[in-house]
Amino acid sequence: MDKQRVRVEPPRGIDHDIAGRGDVGVARMMSWCAAPWRKASLPLLDARPVQLINMKERSPDRVDTEDLQAVISAVLTGSRLLVAIAARSLAAVQDQVTLPQFRMLVVLSAHGETKLVTMADALAVNSSTASRMADRLASAGLIVREVNPHNRRETLMRLTPEGQRLVDDVSTRRSEEIAGIVSRLTPMEAQALIAAMTAFNRAGGEPPATMRHPLGWPDQ
Repeated sequence: MDKQRVRVEPPRGIDHDIAGRGDVGVARMMSWCAAPWRKASLPLLDARPVQLINMKERSPDRVDTEDLQAVISAVLTGSRLLVAIAARSLAAVQDQVTLPQFRMLVVLSAHGETKLVTMADALAVNSSTASRMADRLASAGLIVREVNPHNRRETLMRLTPEGQRLVDDVSTRRSEEIAGIVSRLTPMEAQALIAAMTAFNRAGGEPPATMRHPLGWPDQ
């Protein structure tokens, strides 16, 4: 025998709750359907499972505001950890170089011999600032400055063995601390981290770091 079709009208205002209040509205609807006085009519309905659909449309190509805030929060938290790791890795050499001076050493480690004007551009400082930094590093025996034999108006810089050793020591300490943290992840979490950081670096225009130059200053 065919099932009798019964139109069940929800209480006034419940459709507004479902559309405007999300899970709260759904909960009220479910509570209303389960009321004792309603049970007699429910068997007459076609009670197949119903899939609840989120009425909030999401673009597959764009992060919505709520998810964006969650991503920003996670990245900021991670950046605090990475900054702390960087600071600790430099602690042993802080009596030799400042952070900006260390950045200059890293650029030279990545590029090899570099013009002063190119270095200033890489560090986003003016040439006079870069020149003063280079003077201090040269005095400390960490770099060599000399006139470009092909253009005497240009100054070239390169690392000394001591300067390269300093960069390698800091890089090793940083890598070891990161390895200690990553080792506490599950294999699935580690793969997810690789995928997330690769996507984040790609979105920010940062090329992948090589094992030789893992400190974040890419080759030009």
